[in-house]
Amino acid sequence: MSVWVAGPLAAVLGAALAACVVSAARAAPGRSALVIDLAELGLLAALFSLLPAYLAVGVYFTFWHSLRHLARLLRLYGAGGGVPGGSARRIRRLGTDLLPVTFAALALLAGFYLLNSSRVATLEGFVALYLVLLSALTLPHAAVVARID
Repeated sequence: MSVWVAGPLAAVLGAALAACVVSAARAAPGRSALVIDLAELGLLAALFSLLPAYLAVGVYFTFWHSLRHLARLLRLYGAGGGVPGGSARRIRRLGTDLLPVTFAALALLAGFYLLNSSRVATLEGFVALYLVLLSALTLPHAAVVARID
């Protein structure tokens, strides 16, 4: 990457990081929450800076994004309108409720693959196809999360 691109890019990324820190400081309800937010921000920055893009996205979605959503959903299942009983029962119910959506997403991935199998000859091609699926699911996912919130 040339200096003419790297310098401005570093400046823009630095400004975005500073804006995130300021935003986190304003939104945090207390000092410990701010420390957690900034630690998460640093960990995400390191993750996406140090790992190859495909691996970073995979780690992020598998171990960060999805687990946070599952924790939020489990809290809802424990709320007044949720599932009575212990946490094992709530986890089983959540898993059962999420199976149709999971199978639908896997069916979409299989359909995308069948439609594009002649062009998906490598692992990189399949990962690119998977990322297209994630992109297609982003808007419905955001709508569901907004409705839950």
